[in-house]
Amino acid sequence: MTRGEIKRAAEQVVMVTSDCKEPDLAETSGDEVKTPNHYSTRGLSIVLLMLLYGALSSAHGQQTVFNVPTSDVLDRGKVYFELDISAKPNDSDAVNKFSSFVPRLVAGAGGRVEVGLNILGNIQPGADTTTLASAVKWKVYDGKANGWAIAVGDNLFVPVRNKSYNVGTYSYTMASKTFKPGTRMGFGGYFFSKN
Repeated sequence: MTRGEIKRAAEQVVMVTSDCKEPDLAETSGDEVKTPNHYSTRGLSIVLLMLLYGALSSAHGQQTVFNVPTSDVLDRGKVYFELDISAKPNDSDAVNKFSSFVPRLVAGAGGRVEVGLNILGNIQPGADTTTLASAVKWKVYDGKANGWAIAVGDNLFVPVRNKSYNVGTYSYTMASKTFKPGTRMGFGGYFFSKN
């Protein structure tokens, strides 16, 4: 679709949404009364235009998800499963094609503690370096009303295939502050062993 076609389609969206009539809530001296519906109609028009432009434009990007510890822990008996999949389907000068699969299982143990197991190193092509990474996290402080929380955790890495080391660890402390509207800010420190 050309830019001209995109512009014409966007103008049609604006015409359709601008035809919505507002109820006459008050008599004024010729000034238009702007109701909440007026603003939501305008907002809807803007969102539709952005979606239309985004759907029709060509873009390239990269997404990387980092597993960063949080101060959240699962309640006793709650279970969480995740499967992280990363794939690059084509070769380039910088990085050849690959795929990686990392299953993760976490369970709440009670007493503000959770335990888990990650299975790392399932990367193709190449030799798998399968590693079991057990994890434990303890929320040592939960201020609830004041919004502060502190958690400490550790991951123990034990390679089981194609070993390049015997054991490794990753320990961390995480603090977070939750503000009234629900925004949370976190910070902390960590220690990685050589392996």
